[in-house]
Amino acid sequence: MNDETCEYIEDANYVPTESDTQDYATYLGIDTVTEADLLWIAEEGVRAKLPEGWKPCSTRKGQIYYFNTITGQSSWTHPKDVEFKELLLSERLKKKQAAAAISTYNSHHSESQGPSALSTHTSLTRDRPHSSYQSSPQSPSGVCTRLKVVSLHDNRTVCQARISSSTTFSSITSLLPASCVADSFMDSEGFAYPPQDLVQAHCVGCDTAVVYVS
Repeated sequence: MNDETCEYIEDANYVPTESDTQDYATYLGIDTVTEADLLWIAEEGVRAKLPEGWKPCSTRKGQIYYFNTITGQSSWTHPKDVEFKELLLSERLKKKQAAAAISTYNSHHSESQGPSALSTHTSLTRDRPHSSYQSSPQSPSGVCTRLKVVSLHDNRTVCQARISSSTTFSSITSLLPASCVADSFMDSEGFAYPPQDLVQAHCVGCDTAVVYVS
């Protein structure tokens, strides 16, 4: 590349098209059909600015490459491609770990509560208005007395503690170890619990309540 004429072609007004995003997604290795939830990585990547010192160049044959005016380094690929490929791998790992956490949760509750328990637990949805969250009715038998907080990413138990009839999700924060900071608590699918709700109201039928933190 050094023996070619470098003409700077940077366009400050460039706005990526949907086709540009799709092409970059394919380049990164994202399946645009089965991994549509990861297309945001390609959207960010195609809009990414070059790091300091890097400039887009064109050879006399019209080939695009990148040149670092500070170090003299040149590259056929965008300097941030590696960053977004690593981000993709990281997000795929998070999805895999979340799926494992859900599988573990389903296994635990299918054994302790029976087939109908999961449908009650996962009735919370992100698109419901806050006031429409419904608490499960209390039962004299099967009221949970212990709490288990699990990391949604790596399925690691963060803490375990006893809870009472007045324990709310917002009060769980005070039960966590000092090294753990959690903004919200959720079920195994990532749906957040209303902070003012009672833990026992959502965990009828099991001795130990299981909630997740991201």
